[in-house]
Amino acid sequence: MSPALTALVLAAGVVKLESGSAVVVRDGVLVTTHAVAFGSARPEAKLEDGGTVRLLRTVFDDPKLDLALVVFDSDEPPPRFSARLPDAGMQLTALTGDAAWPARVLSASGTTLTLDLADAGPVGGAALVDADGTVWGLARDARTGISSTALTSLLEALSQPPKGQLGATRLRNLGISAAFFLGLSVWWVYRSRARRY
Repeated sequence: MSPALTALVLAAGVVKLESGSAVVVRDGVLVTTHAVAFGSARPEAKLEDGGTVRLLRTVFDDPKLDLALVVFDSDEPPPRFSARLPDAGMQLTALTGDAAWPARVLSASGTTLTLDLADAGPVGGAALVDADGTVWGLARDARTGISSTALTSLLEALSQPPKGQLGATRLRNLGISAAFFLGLSVWWVYRSRARRY
């Protein structure tokens, strides 16, 4: 791989997995397609600089969206994600952990990108980046992708506790504490009476 391409792969935070690629989205979190996440049997991923990262677990999986978030053990920095949808006709590069292909955005609406990736090899989980290394989306295959706005929205939604859940968690913890102290009290009374006789 050329030095310029290697620098672009490192800037975009692309990681090569066994059956495709993934993109670093946060410290210790990769995003990839469902098929790539569950097609990778090895617990390690290779980095462009020759290093490896250890895959720990999948924390989110949605086969319908074809997305998975995988926790990994590394200090790879996250790349820059675009805050808007790419324009139709925009030229991007589909980066995998070991190759790059020219990609053109045919259309973009909501979460879905329609792509033209001519002569591309396996691109599942490839980062769709511009010349500056800004990530505009994630390739599902040679024809479709997921926009960076959808990826960032998903990450924000997953980092927020569900509404009403915080109160339910506190209530559950309070119930567990009350049950523990009730059990401790019963044990103490039983132990005290057993000593008297």
